[in-house]
Amino acid sequence: MSLVSGFQTPDPVQDSQLWSDFCKDMDSCEGLTWKCEAPSKKVNFMDLTISIVNNKIETDLYEKELNLYLYIPPHSSHPRGVFTGLISGQVLRIKRLSSNQLNAAANIRNFQARLLARGHIPCNLNPLFKRAEENAQEYLAKSPAEHEERGGSPSKAGRSTTTNLLPPSISS
Repeated sequence: MSLVSGFQTPDPVQDSQLWSDFCKDMDSCEGLTWKCEAPSKKVNFMDLTISIVNNKIETDLYEKELNLYLYIPPHSSHPRGVFTGLISGQVLRIKRLSSNQLNAAANIRNFQARLLARGHIPCNLNPLFKRAEENAQEYLAKSPAEHEERGGSPSKAGRSTTTNLLPPSISS
């Protein structure tokens, strides 16, 4: 066992038999097919890459290789607020997911480059990105108590509420 950011993690070399047994158990589940890979210090989960580096957990934005990045084009009929919200939301998301500020800055530059490739022009983008970064810094600098005073919690940000989509006759 090794200690990573306060958590005990199994040693892959010492626990290789346990891992092998676990994979065999998963394969025995009827109706499900599992792809069991060797344990590693890096994993992609949804839109996040989680790594163990120097016994510390690091996170970064994960984007699929085949993502086409078909963001709103410049002459779209969407209200301007939609595009502003896209930039603000994406900048905040990148800053929240990236534990390394250099990676966050690189991811934001990549996002901006993709918008330029969609036909947007720098004189329109630059002020939106500047404001989005300022807003993200201000948001991230606040304590959870300050967020709750304004009617929201950073831990609840981005969560959707559960809605029963079944008709009343089925859900009751």
